[in-house]
Amino acid sequence: MNDLNEPQREAVEHGDGPLLVFAGAGSGKTRVITYRTASLIRRGVGPDRILLVTFTNKAASEICERVAGIVGKTVAKRIWAGTFHSIGARLLRPLHALFGRRRDFVIYDDNDQATVVKQIIGELKLDKKRWNADSLSSRISDAKQKAWLPGDIPIVDKETETFVDIWRRYDEWLESCNAVDFEDLILITMRLAEGENEVGTKLRRMFHHVLVDEFQDTNSTQFRMVKALASTKNVCAVGDDDQNVYSWRGADVRFIRGFSEHYPGVRVVKLEQNYRSTGNIVDSAKSVISKGQGRVEKNLWTASGSGDKVQVVEVVTDKDEGRFVVKRIKEVMLAGAKPADVAVLYRSHVQARCIEEQLRDAVIPYKIIGGHKFYDRKEVKDVVAYMRLIQNPNSDVDLLRVINVPPRGIGATTTKRLGEISSSRKISLWNGLSPASCAEDLRENERGRLRAFRDMVEGFRLTSDMDRPSELAARLVDGIGYKKMYQDEASECEKVGKHSEARDAMHRADTVDDVIKAIASYEKRSSDVGEVPSLHGYLQMVSLFTDGDNSVGNQVSLMTVHASKGLEFEHVCIVGFEDGRFPSSMAAADPLQLEEERRLAYVAITRARKTLSISSAQQRFIYGRTEFHAPSRFLKDIPETTSVVIDMTCENGE
Repeated sequence: MNDLNEPQREAVEHGDGPLLVFAGAGSGKTRVITYRTASLIRRGVGPDRILLVTFTNKAASEICERVAGIVGKTVAKRIWAGTFHSIGARLLRPLHALFGRRRDFVIYDDNDQATVVKQIIGELKLDKKRWNADSLSSRISDAKQKAWLPGDIPIVDKETETFVDIWRRYDEWLESCNAVDFEDLILITMRLAEGENEVGTKLRRMFHHVLVDEFQDTNSTQFRMVKALASTKNVCAVGDDDQNVYSWRGADVRFIRGFSEHYPGVRVVKLEQNYRSTGNIVDSAKSVISKGQGRVEKNLWTASGSGDKVQVVEVVTDKDEGRFVVKRIKEVMLAGAKPADVAVLYRSHVQARCIEEQLRDAVIPYKIIGGHKFYDRKEVKDVVAYMRLIQNPNSDVDLLRVINVPPRGIGATTTKRLGEISSSRKISLWNGLSPASCAEDLRENERGRLRAFRDMVEGFRLTSDMDRPSELAARLVDGIGYKKMYQDEASECEKVGKHSEARDAMHRADTVDDVIKAIASYEKRSSDVGEVPSLHGYLQMVSLFTDGDNSVGNQVSLMTVHASKGLEFEHVCIVGFEDGRFPSSMAAADPLQLEEERRLAYVAITRARKTLSISSAQQRFIYGRTEFHAPSRFLKDIPETTSVVIDMTCENGE
């Protein structure tokens, strides 16, 4: 307790009953959550009666590791900790029959979801230009976040009727494929926990204390899920309404601001001392956010010295901005900083191009966070799809992805006929392989290829329990010739002098090896914590992997401000601080969006520990044209006493 300041101690020592902790940026909220969890266990609360919900699985693991340092590993690993999605998946596995799935149900991501919707659009023979699969998938997810069912949508016109039909077919497709999507993990858990029956009662009695981090980012179904599982009213909500920046994905700031309406008599604690940043950075952030509307008043302060003043830089072009960023990075590295100590933040990924060019020219190592991630690479998704198909052959999305990878002569016409046969019989594509391989309207060689594909997958299924997941993956890659496909491609490209294409193909072949290494790493982590590695366990880990679970090497980090939330760096450069970009042009006409953009600016500023530069460019070449912007209106809110203006628009750069 000597490590805690007075408000932190008050939050940690709070007994039963609702607790709301407003945790300002850098105010030690992780320490409070850690110590409160350990304190509850020390006071006799069973660790398996504690539910800890965090923003990423990585954050949950880190908190549990810290708790283990206090109460021991054996005790700490019994805590229910993870994201809303991972907790939902864990609770739902033993209850699978209640929502029409088997225990080994698979979890479809956004891409899988769009693939299913695309198939439905094709079945209904709808205009693909008018009915976009990605937009429809987002619309379904938005509705599920509001806890709606297809029947809750009033049919006001033909378009709405078609959407509801697509949604119903989508849910039926998921059930036939033994799959759920991300929103289902929360929505189904919420509905079961709210149910006035034996299962609902059991779920509501599982946990004596519930702790939720980043509470300001909860949406409607997440809030209701927490409320049901925290039936004892022993809920500790930790968050900061000033850092609510995810309304576009359903987050509703009203849940944290109106917490006392749902939990009368709640104890409210404000953590206002910032331990992360220097005084000038804290005061700049505080001045920007203080202009916000409807916020809970907080007085962020720091006992640290003033530090360097915030640099407010104006340049002519985005290329000039890139040159300034490189110059600034070289300065802090010359003073002893490592590349990993530095982050460049922007409003959208399209702004990274000029920065990348300048960093490459300066030979400064960098990594784009939230860009093309490992698990998004084609080679990785192909191997994972095969593994999911081996576990669950009724997953149509995975079968469609790999049925002709590597090429085995099963073209679009054969696949379409397979889909028609399966759809007419209302069975999965996997179950449709047998009748399709006997269909008279397919040629014998087409029927033979379908039989060969089914036999090949079935062969791996029959032996999948005999190998460790990494051994199964290695045997699979070798057996289907997947890595060899890229090696052969590289060899052919080299023969005709296409050296760049050859290098790309070899890189893909190397990525296949990386997949197997990643599975082996999962096996080691599982064994280290006393769990038995399994194919099911690995596939669930991949399904629930988030951007925040990524680790960063010794490289400068380039990322959007949204991706930076929860992170901190010694030195930060925020680029593109211009009206029309930050805040965005859409926010100018919408007061609520403008308030969120202000909160996003606050998040960006508070990522910095020691130094911060904020730059704007008079003109920026983007989307194939030159845009002209004035400096962001938020810059006017940064006090002259905490900042220094650097005008690089004149010839001498002073």
